Amino acid sequence: MLLNEVSRRRQKVYQTAMFFPYFISWVVISQFVTALLSERFGLVNRVLAVFDMEAVPWFNEAWRWPGLLTLTYIWKNLGYGSVIYLAKIVGIDSEIYEASTIDGANKFQEIMFITLPMLMPTVVLMLLIAIGGIFRGDFQMIYSIVSDQKKLLIPVTEVIDTYVYRAMRVNSQYGMAAAVGLYQSVMGFALVMLSNFLVKRYDPDIALF
Repeated sequence: MLLNEVSRRRQKVYQTAMFFPYFISWVVISQFVTALLSERFGLVNRVLAVFDMEAVPWFNEAWRWPGLLTLTYIWKNLGYGSVIYLAKIVGIDSEIYEASTIDGANKFQEIMFITLPMLMPTVVLMLLIAIGGIFRGDFQMIYSIVSDQKKLLIPVTEVIDTYVYRAMRVNSQYGMAAAVGLYQSVMGFALVMLSNFLVKRYDPDIALF
C-alpha cells in the first residue's frame, strides 16, 4: 500500500530493489552470509571492531540462527509478495476511490474500507498456499547456508526436508525418508482443506474452492 502511494518513478526503483533478491540463488546468498558473518574476516565483525566491540562468533552460537534465517528468508522473498499485492491494488477501480473522496473519506478510511476488503481474496489465496507448505521448510536456504560443515547449527536449524535428506543420504533410511515425505504431503493437504472449509464458512466468495 505504501508503494502504491509513491510516484511511479520511485515505485519502480523500490519495487526493483525489493524484487531483485528473489532472483538470487541461495548458493550465492550463502556466500554473502559467510562474508558478512565470518568471525575473522566478516564485515559485521569488522564494523564492530571499529567501535571497539568484541567479535561475535556467529557460526558457533546456534541460538542466533533461527532469527537470522528468518530475516534472510523475508529479505529474499519480500519482493515476490509485494508484486502480487501491488498488482491487485493497482487493479482496483479508481472510480471507487474517487467516489469515497467525494464522500469525504480520508486515506486511512480508504485503506480500511476499500483497499483491504478488495485485497481479501488475494490474501486468502496466498494464505492457503502458505498453509499448504507449512510442513515444508526452505531446503535450499538451510542446506546452502547451514552446510554439513557447520554441525553446531544443525540442532536448531533442522527442518523436515533436511531431516529427510540426511536420513536418505547419510543414514540410508529410505523407508523413513519416504514415510516422512508422505506425512508432509498428507498433513499439508489436510490443512489446506480445513482452512478452506473455515474460510468458506466465513465468506464463500473468497474461498479457494
